[in-house]
Amino acid sequence: MAKRKRQLEPKYVVNIDLKAMDLPKAGVALILKVKDRTGLLLGTAEIGQGSFGWRPANKQKFERIEWDRLSARLDGRG
Repeated sequence: MAKRKRQLEPKYVVNIDLKAMDLPKAGVALILKVKDRTGLLLGTAEIGQGSFGWRPANKQKFERIEWDRLSARLDGRG
C-alpha cells in the first residue's frame, strides 16, 4: 500500500510583476512581492539590468545593490 504524501502549505508567496518591454531602457525589469503564508508582506525585490533592490515591508526606500556586491554578499564575502 502506497503512503499518501501530506500537502504542505507554502512558507512564502511571491507575486511577480514583469515589465520587460525593452530592458536597456527599463528602470526595473522585474518586481517580486514576498509574503509569508499568512499573507503578510515581508518585502519587495526589484531586479533590473544594473542592480538588485530590496525594500522591507516597513520601509519606504529601496536598498540598491550592484550585482557584483550582491554576489559577494550571497557568497559570504561581503
